[in-house]
Amino acid sequence: MHAKSRVLVVVLLALVDRSPVDAAPGDPVGGEFQVNAYTTGYQGDPRVAANAAGGFVVVWGGDPGIRARRFDAAGVPASDEFQVNTYTTGAGLPAVAGLLTGGFVVVWQSSVGGGSDTSGEAVEAQRFDAAGMPVDGEFQVNTYTTSHQAFPAVAATGDGGFVVVWTSDGSGGTDASDSSVQGQRFDAAGMPAGGEFQVNTYTTGRQLHVKVAPMGTSGFVVVWSSDGSSGTDTSFTSVQGQRFDAAGAPIDDEFQVNTYTTSFQEVPAAAAEAGGGFVVLWSSTGSGGTDNSGTSIQGQRFDAAGVPLGSELQVNTYVAGGQENAAVASQPAGGFVVVWDSPGGGGTDTSDRAIQGRRFDADGAPLGGEFQVNTFATGRQAQPSVAPVGPGGFVVAWEGYGAADASFYGVQAQRFEGGIATTTTLGTTTTTTSTTSTTLPPGDSLEGRKLQLTSKPARPEKTKLVLLSTDASLTLGRGNQSADDPVLHGGALTIASAAGGFVGTHGLANAWKYVGKVGQGRGYRWKSRSAPIRSVLINKSGKLVITGRGAGLGIDLDVDPNPVRIRLTIGAHTYCLDFGGDDRRFRAGRVYRAKRAAAPAACP
Repeated sequence: MHAKSRVLVVVLLALVDRSPVDAAPGDPVGGEFQVNAYTTGYQGDPRVAANAAGGFVVVWGGDPGIRARRFDAAGVPASDEFQVNTYTTGAGLPAVAGLLTGGFVVVWQSSVGGGSDTSGEAVEAQRFDAAGMPVDGEFQVNTYTTSHQAFPAVAATGDGGFVVVWTSDGSGGTDASDSSVQGQRFDAAGMPAGGEFQVNTYTTGRQLHVKVAPMGTSGFVVVWSSDGSSGTDTSFTSVQGQRFDAAGAPIDDEFQVNTYTTSFQEVPAAAAEAGGGFVVLWSSTGSGGTDNSGTSIQGQRFDAAGVPLGSELQVNTYVAGGQENAAVASQPAGGFVVVWDSPGGGGTDTSDRAIQGRRFDADGAPLGGEFQVNTFATGRQAQPSVAPVGPGGFVVAWEGYGAADASFYGVQAQRFEGGIATTTTLGTTTTTTSTTSTTLPPGDSLEGRKLQLTSKPARPEKTKLVLLSTDASLTLGRGNQSADDPVLHGGALTIASAAGGFVGTHGLANAWKYVGKVGQGRGYRWKSRSAPIRSVLINKSGKLVITGRGAGLGIDLDVDPNPVRIRLTIGAHTYCLDFGGDDRRFRAGRVYRAKRAAAPAACP
């Protein structure tokens, strides 16, 4: 191994030697988890928004109606799943925004509502307070009621209110050619602030796929796909935008977002940036960058005056097939994170579509490469949404086929650590972005009875892992139904060796079961027939058994990997084992076996 590669591995080991709470920026926190509890029929099209307390709320369309669930800042459910809509016929495609008052508002399209619109779909809404209780009743957003009013989006405004935008067949304004973009502002009391207004000024053809984002406290920006453009893009569809001030008045003229104009530029997303600017993402057929195989994810940043910052950028680095359905969230310390669905990527999911992500700093520069969000890799994972969580983290929600919800599609989610620099001493974490310190219970440093890694150079699929620990000091953390419960919060396993030049973290989500009945606190069991980690057993008797198989383990036995470090997380609890020393056997390219490993000095 080259010296440069060894240095990189040492750095990576320093990053993975943390509990989920002390994770490095961009690392998963806990495992992938299922949001929906009701599993009959379709549960999909999720949207996620942050709340003022650092937690988040996920909404989705399902059988029946619009559903939602609240989570606290640690990702623990703060409520049961609940129904949002009162009128239950034909409701779907929800969107959600957290409000400055601490509550949130949900909007959706409905073929039947309690308002005056009975001609086709209407846009409905419901506000909720900080405790998740409905505020007043469901109400109709649109006042123009001819034909279809659909595909709504919503954003909070700086006065504690919110703005809703949607696609309308026709318009009470000037656009009668096909479909237009309409909007309506509401104040902090949920009352209309002025009348319904037309967003677009270019009116030829269709105006579709509308999204809205705040611009600091000074207004909001609306983006959408347009058949044609008043700008330079007349090839097929372009991405258009319009800025509005805090009073809802247009700022300057409608503008074209994209500079690459060949073929289709469509389905945009937008998020605020620090200082009143914003960033727009969209799908492009082709690219001014490296991706010309299908559709790529493109982006453009703008300052508070609406002036482009730098040139159009390509987000994705995996370029085969179509990269679609981009979503974006700003980060409190600056920068943003983009997620999308992809037919593949650099991760483990090549079965259908995977959820990919990439982080960017406050200057729009990439923070590392793209990464795979989902750990369950069988079937289709699509339609992601992303929101900031806590002091710098983020959460991604998406619809997944065949995970824990095996009836059809379910709603899955994964939390990630943000840009927080941490200093850790025996489990005490102090963030440099806050004056608050949180003392966390230390993990379990375990004695290792045996670790065996085997490989066959010509048959990487025959690579195997067997680990056994019997240590009376092992605990189950805070036990069943707590933040340490992997049945609720998933887990992860990291296998790393600086000397051997390998480090890999394997997500463990959705397949956990209790040993015995829930509440007995007897242990947990994980099983998979296809993942690199095949089984994990951990019980209150102090026994830990882990097995794995396949090239996906990422184990390299070209050189002696001694010592090998193992980190297992279940929920928010960590177990640490360090195998090595003199009681070992190594055969290059074949086997590494270590026995009777002492427990590490500390497991933060």
